[in-house]
Amino acid sequence: MANDKPVTGPTAPAQIAPVPMQGGIIQVQRIANPNRPVIYANNSLVVGTQWDIQMYFSLVHEIAPMQFGAVEEVMVVMTPEHALAFVKALRTNLDKYEEAQGKVREIKVIQPPAAQVAPAGMVAPEVIPEKK
Repeated sequence: MANDKPVTGPTAPAQIAPVPMQGGIIQVQRIANPNRPVIYANNSLVVGTQWDIQMYFSLVHEIAPMQFGAVEEVMVVMTPEHALAFVKALRTNLDKYEEAQGKVREIKVIQPPAAQVAPAGMVAPEVIPEKK
């Protein structure tokens, strides 16, 4: 091996205990990165292609009186298969939340004017905050 230095950090083999297989499926151990960012989003946009699903998470805030902007904080790209598993996991967690806390209110989605129609492939329109 060209580099004989030992591997260190969260992926070092000596630091990861073997995880037993369950039903022939290798279980993946979760390892928290202490430097991972935490992002708050109150707006999202989902775009699909034949290869992947792209999710844009944004923070909408007032940038001038009665003028709102969505600052894209992060984009997550995943395979359609992973997106389907993600949707199922999200649904399961929302069901459990609603059992404990009550029904979550749905945000009214306002369709943008025809001049602002999103490109082909967009699955969900951006949510525009309601006026109070």
